[in-house]
Amino acid sequence: YGGLVARSCGLPSIATLHGTRARDYLTETDGVGRRLRLTSGMWVGDTLLTTRFVAVSKAVASAFLAHHPRAARRIVVIPNGVAVDAVVPPDAPPDADLRRELRIPDSAPVLVNVRRLVPEKDQVTLVPMMTEVLRSHPDAVLIVAGRGDEGRRIQDAVDRAGLGDAIHLLGLRTDVPALLHLADLVVVSSVSEGFSVAVLEAM
Repeated sequence: YGGLVARSCGLPSIATLHGTRARDYLTETDGVGRRLRLTSGMWVGDTLLTTRFVAVSKAVASAFLAHHPRAARRIVVIPNGVAVDAVVPPDAPPDADLRRELRIPDSAPVLVNVRRLVPEKDQVTLVPMMTEVLRSHPDAVLIVAGRGDEGRRIQDAVDRAGLGDAIHLLGLRTDVPALLHLADLVVVSSVSEGFSVAVLEAM
């Protein structure tokens, strides 16, 4: 719809490409899939209405162009960035009150995962990972901050493994910089990423 409005007003239409997974219409190979892709709004937008694509990394641009080579002259790479001033400075002490709120002992190693709870972020993998971590660091705690449709499945995996004391699913948080500042280790379990803002913030 944005592309249609832009075209009718004589304005450019810009689309951002965030991930390396191909858009669904690009991977349909059967006859029905080909017909569907020709009438899909995303295909129309990408092929006819988008003036410029902004990819967040070279890998994202390459993945898109592998299926959409005619867009080569319309794509530019602009890497993600973070608001550095919003991140807790590394010389500030971690928040002791936050540790108490999250029921984390002072000496416990803290692992942090900040992502949407969706299949491509694959937080379920972190449950058996923590089983391995606890063998050598029995007081370690994993904090998972974020929300999404996979939340129930992740919690079920935690419950089945009996790791409710070691893995804390916090849901949506507005204090991510403070959570990252507690971390001894930031863990990423994604099976697909473009250029992770969460990793940049952790760095």
